[in-house]
Amino acid sequence: MNRRWWLLLSVVVIVILLTAAYAGLSVYKAYDYTTTPRQAIGSASPADEGLQYENVTFPSAADDGVRLTGWWIPNPNGHRVLIFVHGRYRNKAAYLALARPLWERGYSLLLFDLRGHGQSTYVPCTYGIKEQWDVIGAARFAQQKGFSPSSIGVIGWSLGGVSTLMAMSSSDDFVAAVADSAYANSDPLLARNPLQPGLRLALRLVRGIDLSQVDPADSIRDLHDRSIMLIHGATDNVVPLSQERLLEQAGGASIKATWLVPDAGHVQAYRLHPDEYVQRVTAFFDGVLR
Repeated sequence: MNRRWWLLLSVVVIVILLTAAYAGLSVYKAYDYTTTPRQAIGSASPADEGLQYENVTFPSAADDGVRLTGWWIPNPNGHRVLIFVHGRYRNKAAYLALARPLWERGYSLLLFDLRGHGQSTYVPCTYGIKEQWDVIGAARFAQQKGFSPSSIGVIGWSLGGVSTLMAMSSSDDFVAAVADSAYANSDPLLARNPLQPGLRLALRLVRGIDLSQVDPADSIRDLHDRSIMLIHGATDNVVPLSQERLLEQAGGASIKATWLVPDAGHVQAYRLHPDEYVQRVTAFFDGVLR
């Protein structure tokens, strides 16, 4: 075999090895991107905020065997309920400090763990595709407690906000939502990953996740009978402000309120401005829930 053929064979072998390495890394990252380490709840509970509560479990509306765990905090003096939906790597205790001021304003509350988080069934994260059905399951649990859809509101942060917005197009089980730091499409999920094309394919092949289905902006088009409030930090470097703009444009008449927080990064609005956060959120829900 002459030198030319040796050179050609070497190039072919290198290409095969590089392709195999790329494919292997893509598969590895597909598992990494969808595996969420458990975040310990520890001894935290609504009792820390002086609230009486009940530990509850209920099924996801996805009908895939996923059981969701939560804290039910009834308010005997109220006729409306708010559901908290945390972000990725968090759990139902993430916004426990917000529970007390909202309860004092007359709301019953349901704080629960999304699939793959907290004490709920441990399954892969799908970035809203299946989590939206967890939100719907939570809303149906609230209905079983005697609340009508017109009295149910949802607050979601990041992944929780995305799941909530997507749930609105799949169900009429609740009528109002606050989405804090939500993404409008899947672009921010892989923005910093050089494996992006291969990773998208690997997610489909090894996890059955098609990221093109993560499209909250499309989900909220023509939801004119619903009410949405968007909250976003102007300095968010995880989900850029341009994503909020896409949601605002897509939502049209369903976007009843927006709050762009100049000094806030990703899901930092409540931490930086707790009193204003409570005031704005309750003003929104007081105006749209019956």
